[in-house]
Amino acid sequence: KEKHYENIYIEKLPINTKNSIYILITPKEFKRFDVLYDYIKENIYLFITFSFLGVLFSFFISKYIEKLFRRRMVFEKVKNNNILINSVINSTHDLIFYKDENLNYIGCNKAFLWFCHKKESEVIATNDFEILDMKLATMLNNMDHKVLETNEIFVEEEWITYNDKKLFYQFKSIPFEYDNDLATGVLTIANDITQLQKEKEKLQEESFKDPLTNAYNRKAFDESIDDKLELYKRYEDIFCIAMLDIDNFKLLNDTYGHDCGDRVLINMVELINSTTRKSDTLFRVGGEEFVIIFPNTNLQNAHVILEKVRLAISEFSFIENKNVTISCGLTQASKDDDSVKIYKRVDELLYKTKNSGKNGITVCSEDLVYEI
Repeated sequence: KEKHYENIYIEKLPINTKNSIYILITPKEFKRFDVLYDYIKENIYLFITFSFLGVLFSFFISKYIEKLFRRRMVFEKVKNNNILINSVINSTHDLIFYKDENLNYIGCNKAFLWFCHKKESEVIATNDFEILDMKLATMLNNMDHKVLETNEIFVEEEWITYNDKKLFYQFKSIPFEYDNDLATGVLTIANDITQLQKEKEKLQEESFKDPLTNAYNRKAFDESIDDKLELYKRYEDIFCIAMLDIDNFKLLNDTYGHDCGDRVLINMVELINSTTRKSDTLFRVGGEEFVIIFPNTNLQNAHVILEKVRLAISEFSFIENKNVTISCGLTQASKDDDSVKIYKRVDELLYKTKNSGKNGITVCSEDLVYEI
């Protein structure tokens, strides 16, 4: 157990390990070592425990530091990503804005700030009604409530006024989670589709127009008459319908040619539109057959307008030394009418005029039919 050398004392500690531990000291410290030795013997397991805890502590400290380092790296990455995201959303002309669960603004892109003529500090923590006009604010507010209630995407399209210009915007509102996924807000993306809408309306308008005369066609008439009958039955909005046919048009085509016949049709549409009111609508429903719908007009007033049209055509010089006339039928809508009944009735009235010498008007007032 004890070995003495000239100036060295070697003590082997009684630790039950494969490798013994040796402590080398000088004789001058011998007494001090005895105290230390006795203390170590009595508390050897405590020393071992503290040593183990020290190793564990060092291990966990190193892991914690490593975790902090990783979090810092993630934070920097997120920060860089946010810079990238802001750069992306600010590079688009689409309006991008997002609100919290109380529908107060928590962010937006530069395009939205330009649209509102606001600074970011004037937008954050406000709501739609504080920075937008009432119509747009109401629409967005209704959309946002639907998004929060259903957690679904909603899309609306609306004409709005911006810098004294009418623009058509599509608004798409999307639910999104924020605040560590503890709350749901609304992200809205709005893009200007004015040009697309105008082209769409132009195509739709062209699909309802006769390419030769630019009058509305039979397809447009079918939709219009259904709408007028629905309004009449629901709100008693009376209206009248007239059918016009050019007299002896086939003979005119055969005599003067189809080019001349086309010019007659074009000039006649222009003359009718200039003679009727802006609220009246002219349709070309056949080769030389036309229909006029007189909205919010009783039979007597419609007859006055139609007679002006008939006289204007008979007095107009479509072809040199050749008069062109029309035969007409006129009726007022009734409660039991549908689109087929009213069309058939006015068509029969037209042919009564044809069979009675042409160049006139046959009017149907309920059960009374008379010719003028």
